[in-house]
Amino acid sequence: KNFSLQDITNNIRYSFSKGISNKLTGHIHACDGSPIIAFQRIDRGIYTNTRIVACSTDFNLYFEYTQQGNLIYYNDEYLGKINTHGQLFDVNNEVAGVVGRNQSYIDKTRIANYAVEFKSRRKVEMFASSDRKVFLNNPLYKRPNASLRIERQMKIAVLPGEPYSLISETPDLNSEELKWIIALGTFESVYHSFSFVT
Repeated sequence: KNFSLQDITNNIRYSFSKGISNKLTGHIHACDGSPIIAFQRIDRGIYTNTRIVACSTDFNLYFEYTQQGNLIYYNDEYLGKINTHGQLFDVNNEVAGVVGRNQSYIDKTRIANYAVEFKSRRKVEMFASSDRKVFLNNPLYKRPNASLRIERQMKIAVLPGEPYSLISETPDLNSEELKWIIALGTFESVYHSFSFVT
């Protein structure tokens, strides 16, 4: 099928395991429910070092995300990196743009948006994802024999809400900008739609 950038959603189907390395494996599904991108994410360490591999029929992506930034490879070639301030650096280590995603303003009760602005002045609006697990750790849990039922439940069920596209309509992008938007949308879906902490 011909999928568009708007088909990169936060609708992920996955399985996960926790241990010395936390592993998340699954698919990103398009707006019509079709699986379009397969992925695997591995988190290690106290100061999380994350590696993500994502593949579709048209491209493959590799991310190495640490406290120092995010290195991105597109079709086995180095695309660039994102530093901790949200600046995009290309292959030549020149600023290619900036990502306006700020973790502190992401609100789970509404869909937050942010902008990606390239050096060419073209802007793309993106939408932030947040943890979409159905079962979360219960903050009121005390012990298995507590008097209140809610205090005995280690996990509680929540509704993650309807999935949505992570990329809005885009202006005419050149090939490098298109690669950046595909990479950023995929990373948003795989990394921010699932948290190993909660």
